[in-house]
This record gives sequence, C-alpha cells and structure tokens, in this order.
Amino acid sequence: IDDSPNGHIRDSRFRRLPGIANQPLALVKRASGMRFEYNDVADMAWSFLFSDDVIVADNRFQVTPGELAVIPYHVCFFYGRNDQVLRNEFSGGWNGTTLFPQLTNEVDDAVVLKDTVDARVEHNFMEDYWDAGIEWVGNLDSGHIASNVIVNAGIAAIDTAGVTAADTVVGIAASGGTPFVRAALGRAQTIGASTV
Repeated sequence: IDDSPNGHIRDSRFRRLPGIANQPLALVKRASGMRFEYNDVADMAWSFLFSDDVIVADNRFQVTPGELAVIPYHVCFFYGRNDQVLRNEFSGGWNGTTLFPQLTNEVDDAVVLKDTVDARVEHNFMEDYWDAGIEWVGNLDSGHIASNVIVNAGIAAIDTAGVTAADTVVGIAASGGTPFVRAALGRAQTIGASTV
C-alpha cells in the first residue's frame, strides 16, 4: 500500500499463502493517518514506513502452528511519528525450540519500533515470542510504552548466547523484574544453567 493517507483497514482477515516459507509481509508506505483496527492477522508481518499518526488497535495477530514460515515481527514502524499500537492481542507461537533452524512459524518480536518519534505502545497482550514482545532499533524519541502484558519472551538472549548447564546467568532489570529478564532466566533454568 503506497501513498494512502487517512485510509482505514477494518474488520478483515489476513493470511499468507500456504506453503510459502519466505517472510510474508504487508508493506504500507507513506500512509499517514491510517487506522488498522479489528482485524484478524495470521502468519504475516505488517510494516509501516514513513507513516505518521498510524493507529494499530484492537487486532489479533497470531501464527498457525505447524506452518513453515519465518516472520521477523508482527508489526513494525520505520521512521514514523505519533504512531500507536493499542489493545492488540499478539501470539508469537514460540513452543520451546530454537527459532530459525526449524522454521516452525514462531515470530521473533511482536512490535518493532525503528527510528520512531512519540510512539505509543499500550495495553497490549503479547505471548510466546522468541526474542522480545517489544523491541526498538535505532532512535526511539519520546516513546511511551506502558501497561502491556508480556508472557514467555526473551528466549533469544539465552539461545543465541549458547548458554549451557555449565553456565551461570545473571538477570538485571532496572525496574526489578521485566518480563524479558524473567523469561530469559526461565529459559536458562530450563537448559540447566544456574541463575542469579
């Protein structure tokens, strides 16, 4: 979708074509003011580029177990301002195996913010992500991330580091215990590593 300001995508179902293991992606460019609401999305990623004042709200993002696909995220904003991700339900499908070698349709991140200004990510439920529920890359200027529930995320930090039962993993969180740190420590314990 190119150059479509103030558009609406509502009450729709989106699925990738079966049997295609590439990264299924919907690309939205220069679509400021777009509203993406009340949709049911499975097995694909949505990227918003150079789009300001976009609202992604009240959607359901999921994967189909057993499908072969590599999806890097469910929603990503690149170089936008005042974009909002509100009250969505995200399920990444991580089931306890390492992500990329098996290509078992597990999503890396729920939401990625890349060089955004004044982004809001609030009141979302995110579960079963191999890496992070919310990840920012580059500059995040005046972002507001609050009141999200993130369950079973942060596994990549342990798997990509090659942690074994012979290691000790120390978790540090500025707030005392973020979901990412708790999940990473849980993964380390599952492997048999000592944790602090």
